[in-house]
Amino acid sequence: MQRKTDLSSTGTTLLSTLMHEGIQNMDMSRVSAMLEMCNKALTGLTADRLRQLLLIATSRRFLDRLVNNLQRKAGQEAKMLAASKEVQARQRESKAQLVALAPKVKDLMSRTRSMKGASEAGISGLLNGRKSTRPYERARERTTTL
Repeated sequence: MQRKTDLSSTGTTLLSTLMHEGIQNMDMSRVSAMLEMCNKALTGLTADRLRQLLLIATSRRFLDRLVNNLQRKAGQEAKMLAASKEVQARQRESKAQLVALAPKVKDLMSRTRSMKGASEAGISGLLNGRKSTRPYERARERTTTL
């Protein structure tokens, strides 16, 4: 880093004459490349991943905490997988119930329609053959005219 600073300055200093001959002959681009490689190596050595690996290798307490944490997560994973299977089973049961109930609902709807028709016919007979106006039809007529 000192040599890079010396190379970037325009003047020569007394320090540059005291440096080793191999360092004196280096140009700015080579010094910059070497400095960048050193910074990358230092960054790699100070990374959190390396810190964790060193703690695993040297600290029994850290290793125990890590093992406990992983075991807890494995237990949670097993619970989640079991819950997922249960939900899938419920979905299959619900679909089966819907399929089983479809004919019953269809039959109920047809019987309801026939009972509605019979009741309207009975009301019409009581009104001497006139059709009865249903309240929801009058409300719909009012909203469409607005």
